[in-house]
Amino acid sequence: MFFFVWRAYIPSGGGDPTKMVGRRGIAREKLDPVGYVYIGGELWYAEVKNKQQKVDPGEQIVVKESHGLTLFVEQVETTKTIN
Repeated sequence: MFFFVWRAYIPSGGGDPTKMVGRRGIAREKLDPVGYVYIGGELWYAEVKNKQQKVDPGEQIVVKESHGLTLFVEQVETTKTIN
């Protein structure tokens, strides 16, 4: 039965790399410069857009562009506040 209804379980924008630009996710492994990221509950192959930048596992990323099934990402800069 799942064969007939599986599309209903895909979150909006999921499965289509062209609709991923701007979405945020989390690095599953170190991106040095390639690796895998979680976005919307899916695992995607990703490459860091800036080759000198490294992204550690668990850090947030944002998709900047896609080519084929590869997402090009950048690390999300987190702002730290001083209390």
